[in-house]
This record gives sequence, structure tokens and C-alpha cells, in this order.
Amino acid sequence: MTTAHHRLNVQPGYGMRYAVPGRPGCVGMMVGRFRAGVPGRYRMWVNQSDPAATIAVGNDINLRVLPSLVGAGAVLILTAAGALGLVITTWYRRSRPADDR
Repeated sequence: MTTAHHRLNVQPGYGMRYAVPGRPGCVGMMVGRFRAGVPGRYRMWVNQSDPAATIAVGNDINLRVLPSLVGAGAVLILTAAGALGLVITTWYRRSRPADDR
């Protein structure tokens, strides 16, 4: 049986923080990311002088969260625009003399 070795390019992480499952109060920080294009076993080497450091590998959740964030931002902008429209309309109507209405 032959074993193929694939070198993965590790790119800088987003600095995203996440709750560590099964460890209450423990927060992890993403420091790097890579894309494993071929299913299989991988071997990782980490240069870390902290003996308490732990490495975790998981799926990227940013693409799942992004549509929700964009939608929430759009709702916020539309709500603010609608509120501003109501304020301007109310101010305009109240600023005119009563006989112009």
C-alpha cells in the first residue's frame, strides 16, 4: 500500500474566536486555515512552545453565517431608511401652516 503525501498551504486565519465544545469557558482562536481537496489522512506539524496549546481542525462556518449577516444588515438599513422617511414626512407636514394642508 502506498501513501501519497499532499502538502497543504496554510493561510492566515481570520482571528475568529469560538467556544470549544465540551470545555465550558474555553475559547479558541483561529490562527490558520487550509483546504484539504482530497479526502484522506493528513499529518500536521505545529511549532508551538506553549505546552498547553491545543490544535483543533474543523469546518469553516463563515460561508454558512455570511447570508444571515448580510440579511440582518439589509433589514437594519431598510428599517433605518423607513424611520428616516417617517421623520422627514412628519417634520415636513408639521412645519407647514395649517391653512396649506
